Amino acid sequence: SGSMLEAHEAGLLLWAASTFSSPAMDGKPLIVEFGTNWGHTACLLSMIRGSKVWTIDISHRDRLLIHQQQHKEVLMDNQTGMFAAERGNVVQMIRSPTARLNLSPRLAFDVAFIDGDHRYEAVMRDTEDVICRAHLAKRALLICWHDYHPPSADSNWVGVQKCVDELSASGLQARHVAGTR
Repeated sequence: SGSMLEAHEAGLLLWAASTFSSPAMDGKPLIVEFGTNWGHTACLLSMIRGSKVWTIDISHRDRLLIHQQQHKEVLMDNQTGMFAAERGNVVQMIRSPTARLNLSPRLAFDVAFIDGDHRYEAVMRDTEDVICRAHLAKRALLICWHDYHPPSADSNWVGVQKCVDELSASGLQARHVAGTR
């Protein structure tokens, strides 16, 4: 995404991801982030003891097209993920034209942070991907979506709220944390 987490959002995410536990985790959470941008969030999540983080972003060419359409900041190719790169083998960055998880379908995650393409179809695709992986592996899953807030005239993030609201209406337990977006 084009925006960084606010300090209180970063603290909440770090707390939620580090205290969430599943019997399958063995104290070593597997975390996926959709939307690398600078890599701040992947770097933050990689500080959870024992964690392994995958951060996924689209190719630079595709990023230019989408971000120009949405009037968002466009990073230079060498800027994408630069903070996450500092965490070495704890963070694995994946670049693909569609920002899809090109990993074994048997790889399931414990925590997913969805902050990539904010269009409805993309948010739903990313969400369904991690839910399906968790279901197949019989793992519990914590999903955190960034930029959930009511649509406004200048907002490009209406897809996030629509996706989360639909999933919540279908029975997924979703909670909005006051003071976050």
